Amino acid sequence: MIPLQEAQCAVAVAQHGSFRKAATNLYLSQPAVSSYIDRIERRIGVTLFDRARTGAVLTHDGREVLPHLEALIATHAEVERACRHIANERHPTLTVASERIGLVSLLPPALRVMRGIVDQLAVSLRHATEEQMINLVATGEVDLAMSYRLAGTDCPNAALEEVAILTTPTVVFVAPGHRLAGVPYVRNGDLAGETVIAVRSPFATAAVREFLRDVDDVSWVFVDDAQILLSMVDAGVGVAVSIAAAAVLGPPSLIRVPIFEPAMIELTLMRRRQQERSSSPAEILWDLLTTRDHSSVA
Repeated sequence: MIPLQEAQCAVAVAQHGSFRKAATNLYLSQPAVSSYIDRIERRIGVTLFDRARTGAVLTHDGREVLPHLEALIATHAEVERACRHIANERHPTLTVASERIGLVSLLPPALRVMRGIVDQLAVSLRHATEEQMINLVATGEVDLAMSYRLAGTDCPNAALEEVAILTTPTVVFVAPGHRLAGVPYVRNGDLAGETVIAVRSPFATAAVREFLRDVDDVSWVFVDDAQILLSMVDAGVGVAVSIAAAAVLGPPSLIRVPIFEPAMIELTLMRRRQQERSSSPAEILWDLLTTRDHSSVA
């Protein structure tokens, strides 16, 4: 029997015509994708792809096998959906992935409301990066995900539906007594000579580097979590460029200084696209999060 991940890698390489692009789309390394393709070719005894410098092209055998691999993936997804439906009928479950800010500030009020709507609801929360969340939602491992990204940018996976539920500006966080603590706003040149701390993620890195593109005398520290970022500011390691909503994770003594022309960041709620909707816990939470006013968090 062909393992699901081998089939997924083969279909992705066929779709993208490239091992590298398939790896990016699947959030795997290129060697991992190559290994999966080698395994499936040995398993079924045929060569699926002609490898060349310009990419990977399906062989004649590969074109014959591809529809069956696509059917295998579709069948697996249908089985998973059927099993989740049966389980939800007996014991309602809800799985949500988010960066820490969403878990701390937005989900608790919505889940408190859901307690009065859904009996015996089991909720599983997962902390994940934007790339991980897109993959988790696309594969059905989580029901919903909340992810921050630059305003105006679209989700790279067209199979997902998304809506912006909060818009927040980038700001500079400084410790009390810092030279920037009393200024009305910060321009990028004001951070010359500073150690700048930022969260390591596509939107955060792009926003911070764009803001400081003309400033050379800057030391960089990238961390994996906004809570760590604010703790480092509090400890005097440097200043942080992050979203204003991150303030809920840090010490109340930290000072939030506006940026003169800030990048705007959106918190987007994501789910898989589907034709029919039901009164499932995921649907109820989607409605709660997309209709509530979250401006107090921004």
